[in-house]
Amino acid sequence: MSLGKDQDYFANEEVKLWGIDGFWGMPHHQKVNYYRGTDQKIKQDEKVFKFLVLIFPQTWLEPERVSFYKEQIESGKTPTAISLSVLDIKAPAVWTDDIKPEFIGHWCLAHYILDGHHKMFAASEIGKPIN
Repeated sequence: MSLGKDQDYFANEEVKLWGIDGFWGMPHHQKVNYYRGTDQKIKQDEKVFKFLVLIFPQTWLEPERVSFYKEQIESGKTPTAISLSVLDIKAPAVWTDDIKPEFIGHWCLAHYILDGHHKMFAASEIGKPIN
């Protein structure tokens, strides 16, 4: 999970480009845990940021089901999760510093997990991929 960690997009990359929210005086808080996918540079100054967004909290997961999927994954099976994906392309019109940021185009690809929360959590616990 990325929320509040070094790999938290909203506390790091987003702040580097847009700064701290002027009204709240803190980084944007998306209020849900998410998994961070692999970023991909697509142009000189544009990058795709991938997110796997959970639609219900981890506390709702059933430990027995998570254990079941851990065993499945460790035995070589690759379960599948289903998501609805949304691409949000954004860039600032101007930036406050005279120095141009490294990446001014943020392509945020969010995969909202519809089915497979137990599978995803199991895979993240053992560090293995799923479909």
